[in-house]
Amino acid sequence: MKALKIEMIHDVVCSWCPIGYANLKQALKNLAIEADISFLPSELNPGMGPKGATQLLVDVLNKNPATTFVVIDEVSIDN
Repeated sequence: MKALKIEMIHDVVCSWCPIGYANLKQALKNLAIEADISFLPSELNPGMGPKGATQLLVDVLNKNPATTFVVIDEVSIDN
């Protein structure tokens, strides 16, 4: 039987990608399907700056602080 070819888009910082991969492998095993899985790189947020998610949080809070339930007095961002 010929193996099914699967190309999975994956971002190394995405916490959902390994979960999806584990579920895919389990489904293939349960259905007794042979598959050749390859990974294609992708950035989930290519616009994120070098300061990462911390800067993103600061930007969101500065735009509309009323949407949060937590008050942040100071956020330290390493250069």
